[in-house]
Amino acid sequence: MNKRLLCVTVCLIVMWGLGLTLSTNAKTPGVHPGIQQSIDYDHWATFLHNQMLEFTDNENIPNAVIALVSRDDIHLLEGYGYADMKDNIPVDPEQHLFRVGSVSKLFTWAAVMQLYEQGKVDLDEDINNYLDIDLDFKIKYKTDDPEPITLNHLLSHTAGFENILEGLFLFTPQPPLRDYLLQQVPARLYPPGKVMAYSNYGTTLAGYIVEQVSGMSFEEYVEVHIFEPLVMQNSSFRQPLTGELEERMVNAYRWLDGEFLPGKFEHMPSPAGGISTTAPDMALFMKANLNQGSNSFGSFMQPETHEKMHSTLFKYHPLVGGMAHGFMECTINGQQILYHGGSSSIFDAGLYLFPDLQTGIFIAYSGGDYLGHNKILDGFLNEFFPVSDDIIISDAPALYKPERSTITGEYHQSLRSVTGEYKMLNLVFGSMHVSNKGTDELGVWVFGQNFVFREIAPGIYANTERTHTYPFGPMNYIVAAKAPDGKLMLTTDGPVTFIKVSWYEGLTFVGFILIPALLLAIGGLLFFAGRYVYRKVRKPASPLLNTRGKQYRYIIGHAAAFLLLVILMIAHSAPDPVHLYPPSYFGERSAIDIVLDILPFVITLLGLIILVITVNGWRKKQRNIPTRIYYSGYALWSVGIVWFFYYYNFFGF
Repeated sequence: MNKRLLCVTVCLIVMWGLGLTLSTNAKTPGVHPGIQQSIDYDHWATFLHNQMLEFTDNENIPNAVIALVSRDDIHLLEGYGYADMKDNIPVDPEQHLFRVGSVSKLFTWAAVMQLYEQGKVDLDEDINNYLDIDLDFKIKYKTDDPEPITLNHLLSHTAGFENILEGLFLFTPQPPLRDYLLQQVPARLYPPGKVMAYSNYGTTLAGYIVEQVSGMSFEEYVEVHIFEPLVMQNSSFRQPLTGELEERMVNAYRWLDGEFLPGKFEHMPSPAGGISTTAPDMALFMKANLNQGSNSFGSFMQPETHEKMHSTLFKYHPLVGGMAHGFMECTINGQQILYHGGSSSIFDAGLYLFPDLQTGIFIAYSGGDYLGHNKILDGFLNEFFPVSDDIIISDAPALYKPERSTITGEYHQSLRSVTGEYKMLNLVFGSMHVSNKGTDELGVWVFGQNFVFREIAPGIYANTERTHTYPFGPMNYIVAAKAPDGKLMLTTDGPVTFIKVSWYEGLTFVGFILIPALLLAIGGLLFFAGRYVYRKVRKPASPLLNTRGKQYRYIIGHAAAFLLLVILMIAHSAPDPVHLYPPSYFGERSAIDIVLDILPFVITLLGLIILVITVNGWRKKQRNIPTRIYYSGYALWSVGIVWFFYYYNFFGF
């Protein structure tokens, strides 16, 4: 079992303490001026350019590009920093390519909609009709007859897949899509069409369907049917890049300890995140999306299909943003936005379309995080479309009206792992904690931020401050709902939902197991080391020290093995300074991985032996009572560790 980010999670839990305070306030969208308003694009361009200068300077961003377009023109096309710091080559926005992560998905969904336009696929038909492989999805919800997954479910991220992180980013080439899909088969956690759970696997699966239906590789299909008609001559899904495009790819860097350190080229499943592109090419793509599928060079989609692609496919409630056919959608400061963000471990990007304003913005950079383009967009909207302080109270009925006392607790995002080695990450990455702040207010902690939400109607809560630190939209509202299994579910903007967890699934219970276990292990080793020294000095007088036999050695072995596991995981979790994840996350295994695979079995075996010794000690009245009590406490937590290993897939099954 490759531990990867589980190392980080264990460390966080061991040192954990839940402090959920702070506050924010979601103000209500104002009224947009509409496309009739005369837009001063020069003013917009100047403002955005200054924002980028401030961002790259303050955040030590090594290279970046931005494009601002309308239907008919490019109003801002600018590069920042250096494409190659070794040779002092500045970024040329016309020539240099950037990786844009999940912004790539828009081309996958465009390819699917093209096939729909040609009558080659039905968006509501079982995807198995387009596949030549049998994907044995494990069904994790109660059903006698699982509903089929359709392309509409993939387009809206409602197929119900668990999160698959294995092999998402590699420093070596990805396998063919067919092999990737068979190697990483996820479980189905929710009935299709019920819960939004963002899925890289689902998008990769859609890309493979494009291959099967078209008879072309995904990379070739996009080149012929999207890049060529739109004259996007400087874009490619091929990994690695070759020839001239490879030479024009910017080198990624990250600022660390006073210098920029270079990064590596990351290989991702092509349909989910494989594109390398330039700002002018993305400007052409945005212009086509603002012109019913056409730009000044050509068309990649008929107007009717384009309109369908931009139309809402799934959302929980009128107050929260949902999914169009591949595009995410939300409303910020009164402006309807169709968008998609993207991130690798070192590149970030955002593409934003404003249909009512007939305007698009594209931003890409290396060495930052996903908040960069969010903040620039937020600054732009606050400058030109300031909001009122009023809270919108929707006439739409509540989805569910839970008792306020049941709202508080821990929630895990629908984008979660269940069957794989990353299950433990659900505890700390993307989890939400809700606390009671008063008669009508809730404290909400998520993605490292604290917010205060006020109840404006039963089951509907408004953020008390505006925020754009949430990656999928403004997060102005949270609307309570029920998950398919009956659990409480909190919905907000974007394709990630938060579902309340049972007591044994939460961070508190895991901390209750791990922290005492760690203390008992340390205490046990110190105790028996002291006992050894004491017995060397004088014959023990204490009944606790006067134990019979050598059975205490099992506790010493168990404690040593458990502490070794924790120490190795901490050491193994040291992140790559540039890519911010442990090297094993990128497919690199070492001898430590093998040891970490074996230790849970050793610890489990020793724990079960200690349990047997403890039971026999009480049954046969072996050893004195203080010793039996100590063994009992240790055995109890050793059993808890076995449960922990099993529940969080440390055994590899």
